[in-house]
Amino acid sequence: MNLGCGIAVAIALVCLWLTWISRLANIEEIYTAREQSERDAQAGARKTENEAHSRELARLDSQHRARLADAKLIDGTRAREVHEIEWGKRQAHDPSLADTPIEQKLIEMERIGADAQISAQGALLQVAKLASPPGSRVEVKPVGDSFAVRVAFPMSAVALGEKGATTKHTSHAGMRAEIRQILAWVVRDLFSYCGSRGIDSIALTCNHTTLRWIQPPGATEEELKILRSRARKVQSRLYRVVMEGSAARNVADWRHASEDDVLKLVKIDLDSIDAVMISSEVNSDDTDSTDPLQF
Repeated sequence: MNLGCGIAVAIALVCLWLTWISRLANIEEIYTAREQSERDAQAGARKTENEAHSRELARLDSQHRARLADAKLIDGTRAREVHEIEWGKRQAHDPSLADTPIEQKLIEMERIGADAQISAQGALLQVAKLASPPGSRVEVKPVGDSFAVRVAFPMSAVALGEKGATTKHTSHAGMRAEIRQILAWVVRDLFSYCGSRGIDSIALTCNHTTLRWIQPPGATEEELKILRSRARKVQSRLYRVVMEGSAARNVADWRHASEDDVLKLVKIDLDSIDAVMISSEVNSDDTDSTDPLQF
C-alpha cells in the first residue's frame, strides 16, 4: 500500500515537472516571437528612415543642380530682382511684410491716416491712441477748423525701472532727459501719421506714480517716518510739452525727424520734476496708482 502511494506521488511529481517544462517552453517561444517581432519592426523603421533620408538627399541634390544651372542665380541677377521686388513692397508699406507688433501698429496707423471714409476727428483719435504709449489717456477736441490733441501717458509704460513710485534715476536731470526723449518719440509718431488731418496742437503730459503725504512743520523724524509709511500713491504730472500745428508744418518729413529737431519745436508747458523728491529711503511697491492720468 505504501509502495503504491509512493509510486503515485512520484508519477504526480513527474507530471507536474513535465507540465512546468511545457509552460516554460511556451513562455520561451512567446518571448522569442516577441523579440523577433520587435527586431522586424525596428528593421522596417530603419529601412523606412533610410529610404526617406535617401529621397531627401536626392531632392537636395536635384535642387542644388538646378541652382547651378540657373545663370541668373549664379551671376546675381536673380538676387537683384528679388531685392527690387521686396524693396518696392517696403516702399509701398506692404502689410504682408509687417512681421513685428510695432511694424503692424505702424501700418495700421498709416491706413487710418489715409482713409478718407473716417472723419478727421475720428481718425485723429484712433491714430493718437495707436501712436501713444500703452494705457494712455487721449482726447481730441475741435478748435475752429482744426483739432487740439491731448495725450497723458504713464512713464512706466515706456521706461524700465519706473513702475509704481520707484525710479531708476538718481537725479532730476536724468529723469528729465529721459522724459524729453520719450516725448520726442510720441510727437514724431503722432505727426508722422496724422499731420495732414488738421492738428491745431498736441499737448503731451508724462505722468508718474508718486507718494504723497502731509508733512506738518516741526514733525519729528519718527513722526515723519510714520507719515511716509502711510503715504498715498497718486498720479502726478511731471512734464508737459505742446507742439503747435503751425510749427509742425515746418517739418518736411516727420518720419525721419531727429529727436533734437522735434524738441527744438516743442514748447515746455509744465515742468514739475524738481518738485518730486527722489529718495532711496522711501520704500514702495511696483504698482502704478489707479488714479486717472492727468493732462
